Amino acid sequence: VTGAYTISSLMPNETVTLTITAETTSVEAYLNVVTLTDLDQTDTDTSNNQASASVTVSDDDCLTIYNQITPNNDGRNDFFKVTCIEDYTNNVLRIYNRWGIEVYHANNYQNDWDGTSNGRATINKSDKLPTGTYYYVLDLGDGSKARAGWLYIN
Repeated sequence: VTGAYTISSLMPNETVTLTITAETTSVEAYLNVVTLTDLDQTDTDTSNNQASASVTVSDDDCLTIYNQITPNNDGRNDFFKVTCIEDYTNNVLRIYNRWGIEVYHANNYQNDWDGTSNGRATINKSDKLPTGTYYYVLDLGDGSKARAGWLYIN
């Protein structure tokens, strides 16, 4: 984004601070550059007219795996949520019950699991899983170590 900010005038040795806040939307490196220009052309020292800052956002900063769902259709925590999962289109999510039986599997998971089993041992695939602790393994498909942990369905 490019923008112009105008400061009407400054007295000698007077300072003005311009603060710019940027929100990252994906896992990338960002470089923000600010260039100051004297429109009256009275500033003879142009060496102090530029500043830059860079920020690197790692997948650990962006990727958050929430470990509780309450799939009761109240609009809150109805789905197993992983922030920034859209950045990992080759991901594979597996959910296991406490006996190690896979109860859910998804390629390219998109935050849409509501606790309904699609595992091979499921008798009625339209029923939600019972309340309890389950275990997930999330392979991001990018060569990094798979994320694993517990998940509580209430």
